Amino acid sequence: MNSQTQEISFSSPTGDSTKNFIYNSSSKEEGRVCNQKHTLPPFVHEEAPTPTPDLVLFLDFDGRNPPTVTHQQHRVTVKDGKPRFFDSPELAKARADICARLETLSPDAPYEGPVELCVWWLFRDSRNREGWRDTKPDTDNLEKLLKDCMTRMRFWIDDAQVVAEHVFKRWSTTPGIVISITQL
Repeated sequence: MNSQTQEISFSSPTGDSTKNFIYNSSSKEEGRVCNQKHTLPPFVHEEAPTPTPDLVLFLDFDGRNPPTVTHQQHRVTVKDGKPRFFDSPELAKARADICARLETLSPDAPYEGPVELCVWWLFRDSRNREGWRDTKPDTDNLEKLLKDCMTRMRFWIDDAQVVAEHVFKRWSTTPGIVISITQL
């Protein structure tokens, strides 16, 4: 394993097995993960509806939890009697953070036609819990910002192309976002 490759270990929700998740952190290949079953966290394969995605990414936030600011945190002002919506500073920072990590990972050409999107939001907990995260924020609120960033980074032409969506929130010893995309 060279200096640009990082190995991350994940435990299953029951803690009975650990698998390694290897990704390459060099330039265009940053975050790309091979589609072999043993390279993904075990719960990804237990929960994923599609066995072989076209693209799998891991977004690492330098050991921090992924941003939890949601689209519901837009701000509004009135100018000339018309409402104007804008991002709060926190939302703008989260958008920039996600887009920066997606920028080098985008496909050469955007997906056309319908796609399936599976996302695992992995959060570190100060109490070292593992398993499902059943606390806020809601998955639909997390997804909106991510899908908007993926649209901006040209993963697809329009996020309306996402016709099947599966979202999971879990406690993990390695925080980040695992994203899989499958062309349908």
